[in-house]
Amino acid sequence: MGELSDWIRSNAKEGADTSAAEALVEKYTIENITSKEQAINFMKKTDVFVRGLDSLVSDAVNNHDRRFQEEKLPGIVEAEKARIKLELNPPKTEAEKRLYDAEQKIAAMEAKDAEWRLKEALSVKAREIGFPVARVGRYSVYGDRAAEEMEADLEWKKEAVKESLEAEIKNRFGGDAPKKQEGDPAKIMGRAEFDTLDPAQKSEYVKAGGKVTN
Repeated sequence: MGELSDWIRSNAKEGADTSAAEALVEKYTIENITSKEQAINFMKKTDVFVRGLDSLVSDAVNNHDRRFQEEKLPGIVEAEKARIKLELNPPKTEAEKRLYDAEQKIAAMEAKDAEWRLKEALSVKAREIGFPVARVGRYSVYGDRAAEEMEADLEWKKEAVKESLEAEIKNRFGGDAPKKQEGDPAKIMGRAEFDTLDPAQKSEYVKAGGKVTN
């Protein structure tokens, strides 16, 4: 940089003030920089170096953050999950394992016994109300409300059959019930008409006291 200062002085007009130019050269010279502190001071005085250094630092930080999130963070999260899981569910001793297994077996046996007792009770109830015993098993899922649900379904089905039968009778007799035979309070229906009813309608008609004539 001394050569550059000499060149400025030798090429300047006679009497010209070259101090500003020489100061500028001195500001941007890198001669005699032998320490980190001198290098840092030099860069601080030079805007382009400052911007370049800021860019390098920013890129380094971004790359570090990206690598941390991609490579290290997942492992840290999984390790923390494992630690929390271990705290919440500490490993059992052999005695604790045997006790736990025994408790599970007892609970399963009690549940099975309770289900069997419930089905037996439902079977008894089904016979009392005329419900198909073979179908009581599906109501065990209702627990204490099993019998109530079974009775409700039976009543609903009875009502549905009754409405269907009444609609069929109304359709066949023009809105009037079948004529009763004199001296006999039961309703009368011809065999041909009776045979056209489905099984549920036939059963309901007979239970209601209906009679069939040939």
